[in-house]
Amino acid sequence: MTIPPQMPRRAPQPAEALLRRIAGELSRDCDELARRITSGLPPASGESPQPTATSKDVLLWLDVLTGAVRPAQVSARFRLLGRQHARLDTRPEDAIMLQQACVAVLRQAVTDRAQALVSAGEQAATIRTFDTVTHRFTGTAITAIAAAYRGARAAPTPAPASAAHNDTLRAVQQLSRHDDADSTSVPLPPHVRAPLHWCLVTSADSPPEADNALQRFRTRLPTALVAVTGRTLIAYTHQRPAPPGEYPPSGLARIDSTPARAVRHAGICAELARSYGQDVVDANDVGPLISAVEQQPDARERFLAACLGPLYTDGQHAHLLETLRAYLTHGLRSAATARSLYIHRHTLAYRLRCIRTLTGLAVDQPLHRLRADLAILLLTAGAPDEPARDRPLGEATHPGASAEHPGASSKES
Repeated sequence: MTIPPQMPRRAPQPAEALLRRIAGELSRDCDELARRITSGLPPASGESPQPTATSKDVLLWLDVLTGAVRPAQVSARFRLLGRQHARLDTRPEDAIMLQQACVAVLRQAVTDRAQALVSAGEQAATIRTFDTVTHRFTGTAITAIAAAYRGARAAPTPAPASAAHNDTLRAVQQLSRHDDADSTSVPLPPHVRAPLHWCLVTSADSPPEADNALQRFRTRLPTALVAVTGRTLIAYTHQRPAPPGEYPPSGLARIDSTPARAVRHAGICAELARSYGQDVVDANDVGPLISAVEQQPDARERFLAACLGPLYTDGQHAHLLETLRAYLTHGLRSAATARSLYIHRHTLAYRLRCIRTLTGLAVDQPLHRLRADLAILLLTAGAPDEPARDRPLGEATHPGASAEHPGASSKES
């Protein structure tokens, strides 16, 4: 198979692709960039501590520039960053000033790197793209950080882990990881109402967000057995749970056989809820999809290779796999997909032709779209204690996966 000819009107290296490439390279120097940002800040006055930029500030802005953080996630990610600064006793005005300093230092770093790589015209186009992206999200970042500080002032100080907390976590882990475990064989804390009939799983964007979800869930349903492991909240309940408002997308499964099986099904449903913009997905509503995800590994590999072809087996096409997922997520709407990927609509059209040539998928046809949706689900649905979405989509578990950033492919125009 051959890739269709390039669009003649596109430059050899589009500005958005070059910006993604440079931002990906700069992520290796995030500690040095953080030091540069901190050293350029004005000295603190009075008894206020000197604000300190962290690698998390830099990495978040680089993720925004590379498109690793989708536009819909930007506000939530900066809110989490604001909470981290609040815990470090950074003043809110300093946390906001740090974001503005990050943009300024990264702009200079992108300019310096572009000068060494491309012509003056391409350099100017890349900086214009940088300014467009950062201008679009700076206001979002400031608003989210301010909201995080307001929430931090209102939130109670968390208590240190107690023996009861450790017992709860141990019970959740035993029920979730052993197929022969159930509520009669695992000691349950005294506050838990037995028997356990339901399992709810939600995968947050970060451990702090998962901890906040834990507090809200415990307040809503104090008799549940609920704990957080990493970014994942797992809850076992006697009655059907209803997640509170402002809760991450969740999966729900009834415990018909064992809790371990239910937690696997709820984890798959949580990924479906996140992918399709639902608050909660019940396993009873998507039984055939769960069966497809749980098929034997060799059958799974055969389907992925047959459906996605080189997009799955060859890491150099990771950007096309990312494009296919975004196109399906946005309901085949080209304008929304191009915006989410920070690419021009002509670039998107070219990528879609490449996808069709390499895979044979014409996703505007119902059967082809069903196959593509199922393939993306198989790639992204992971175990509840280690969500597959934490792995970049282009780094699927096959031998041909590449660590190269999708935007840096030399095959795209």
